[in-house]
Order: sequence, then C-alpha cells, then structure tokens
Amino acid sequence: MPINKHSFARYQVIDACIRNRQRSYPDIGYLIERCSQRLDQQISRSTIEKDLKAMKDEPEPGYYAPIRYDRQKCGYYYEDPEYSISNIQVEEEDIDAIEFAARILRQYRGFHMVKRYAEAIDRILDLVDVRRILSSEEFEEYVQFDTPVYMDGSGFLEPVIMAIKDKHVLSISHQSFSKTEPVIRVVHPYLLKEYQNRWYLVGLDEHENEIRTFGLDRIKKLEEISNIEYRISNFDPTTYFKHTIGIIAPQSKPPLLKIEFTKQQAQYLLTQPIHPSQKMLKETKDMVVFTFAVHPTYDFISLLLGYRDKVKVLSPLWLRKGMKELLEQMINKYQ
Repeated sequence: MPINKHSFARYQVIDACIRNRQRSYPDIGYLIERCSQRLDQQISRSTIEKDLKAMKDEPEPGYYAPIRYDRQKCGYYYEDPEYSISNIQVEEEDIDAIEFAARILRQYRGFHMVKRYAEAIDRILDLVDVRRILSSEEFEEYVQFDTPVYMDGSGFLEPVIMAIKDKHVLSISHQSFSKTEPVIRVVHPYLLKEYQNRWYLVGLDEHENEIRTFGLDRIKKLEEISNIEYRISNFDPTTYFKHTIGIIAPQSKPPLLKIEFTKQQAQYLLTQPIHPSQKMLKETKDMVVFTFAVHPTYDFISLLLGYRDKVKVLSPLWLRKGMKELLEQMINKYQ
C-alpha cells in the first residue's frame, strides 16, 4: 500500500490508540472513530483493516508492527508493550535522505518561513551526525531524546489554514475543559498558532464579538459556513501576542516587570531569552536583574515558578504580592 500523508496520519493515530494504556485494547470501531476525527472525514472499516495489515506485514511503510487481536477483550494490542512505530530502525539510505533534506533547509534558514524552525533543523542534523558515529545498538544505548506526546487536533490544520486564506467563516464544536458538553461556536478565523506542541485557532467569536482562542485538540467537529459574511477586524497577527508568553494575550499596555535571577540561572537567560523584550538592568557577583515588557499571564507565572528559588520578582509591587500569596497557597497544600 503506497504511503501518503493521509495513511501516515492514520498510522500515527492507530499507533497512539494501541499504546494508550488508559484505554487499552481498542476495537475496530474505536479506531474508525479516532481516525475519522483526526482526518475530519469518515474513514471506512475496510480502510482501517487495510491499515492494520499494512502496519503488520507490508514493506511499505515497513513497520512490521507486532499487532495482535485479543478475542477475550475484543481489541488490538502490541505483543511488545514497548513497541511504537516511532521506534523503528532507520536505514543508512534513510539517514542520507534526511540529512540531504535538512541541509537544504539549513541553506534557507534566513527566510522567514524557515527561520522559525532553524533550531529543529539543527537538532535533526545533530542527530544525523551522532547516528553516523554510532551503530543502531549503540545509538539506543548511548543517546536518548524526547518523544513528543501524541495530541489530537492536527487533522484540522489544513481546513483551518484554508479558511483563513480564503476568508471563510467556520462553525466549530468546541469542548471546553470547564463544560461537560461541546458548544457550537461561529468563528471568523484569523490565525493558526502553535504553542508547546499544541495548535490553536485565533479568531473572532461571532456570539461574544471578541477575539478568542480555541485549542484544535478540543475541536470535535469543524465545517465552513457559507451564509455568514466573513468579518475583517483590526486583528494584527504580528502584534497580538507581542507582549505575552503563551496563548492568553491581553491587549492593554504591558507592565514593566523587574525580576531578579541568580547569577548562574541568568546565564541561561542570556543565551536564550524567555521573551523578546528581555533586557539586563543590573548585574552583581551574585545576581542579575532583568526587565520584561510582558503581561504576567498564567503561562508567564508558570514559567517563573519553574525557576524555583533562583528567581525573585522585584516589581511591580502588586505582582510581587501576588507571587507571595501564590507561594503561601502552595505551602498550605502541603500542611
């Protein structure tokens, strides 16, 4: 079976379903449901059956996955519980192809559309270089890197991008974490944003008449609406998230934050700033003070908490007090 982007996407979903220990032994109906949601189209039973056979037996894609069917539990599982199609061995010719493609992309790293992924391209080339030094067995023994957790929602990337490009209104069934049932939202899409391996749709909510952000992994259904005229607002994608970290973006003027870091921790910030507005204000032998023109949203506060005792908010006073109260609440959780 020739592999294409749709079959590859289904293989990824099937693999994630079989490895999901919170819902083990998925049956054919569940695989159909999950693949249909991912690709935003109805997938037939015969297609999933062919996918399972291809993953098990076919030289293309060449996974030879140890998929088995448990008749008692009426579902599929991997005979090797540690198996994943992400763990397949890479042949030398594949490494050559990956290196060739990555080095071509590196030549264009100054271009805007490639610049965003320059770090990822360098990481790929680093891994290729390491893989050439080590055998497959040595690579597994000596090198370990992050495996991203599978997230729903990427099946909506193409229709969302096309809706933004063609200025089409969308109707989405969105499942909020705070509600038990999905809510239908009519959205005028403006931007597709990625943050921490999640994709978000940013657009004008017709009912609320304000810019809202919707996680693609929480969209259950999406379709275009032809009887509502697309509304163009003053939304500017280049400035909307300028003064924030994450997906919460207040549009007021940001406060100027003064934050003190230990001298050791500051070295990491100097080599990799946490926000474009970061500036060094003061330095002593023990600490460094930085300023940030940024809104202290949930994501920014979470980032600061990750530095633990190596960070201290100096001003504004209301943020300093807020951090103190938050830390006291955290201490009370352990009493």
